[in-house]
Amino acid sequence: MNVKFFDLSSEKQDRMINAALMHFSINGYKHASTDDIVKSASISKGLLFHYFGSKNGLFNFLIGYSIRYICNEYERTILKETDYFEFKLKQESAKNDILRNYPYMFSFVDRFVESNEDEMDEASKESVANYFKVMENYWNRLEFPELKKDADIRVVNDLIDYASAGLTEKALRNGTVKADKLNKQICEYINYIREMTL
Repeated sequence: MNVKFFDLSSEKQDRMINAALMHFSINGYKHASTDDIVKSASISKGLLFHYFGSKNGLFNFLIGYSIRYICNEYERTILKETDYFEFKLKQESAKNDILRNYPYMFSFVDRFVESNEDEMDEASKESVANYFKVMENYWNRLEFPELKKDADIRVVNDLIDYASAGLTEKALRNGTVKADKLNKQICEYINYIREMTL
């Protein structure tokens, strides 16, 4: 990746990043077309290859960039929260801030981080390992409430995560993500689940 990419205006950088995140998220690595990416970003194919060298170079840049961006937003928003449900609410607040700038970032990360894509270079694999470590550290410092009989915190966590991912995907399919409205809806689900399980 050519570091001069970061000399571009932030608007142009974000246009390129968002176009690539969208096409990789929707089509997967193999079917994501650089022709479609440059068309969506309103740039020339030559410019894309000038900065990233290849489709694979762009893909690996996006892995590292997305994970750094998410981890930084989580650290800024979540800080040292230890209460489980408050952590989940703050995590959604961080996601909300990210979705405002990069609507497809979580779809991209969810699709590729779990899949061990053969297209990942060593730096991307390190980024993924770091992401799992950061998330594990958050989980390990949480204090979990005493739930109603037979309630399992991991099941509760899965319900919240699935609701968040599902509502976000639905918003993306509809063509526009209204981040604040989406965040309010997800937080309502979290609070409902909290009331049902405590």
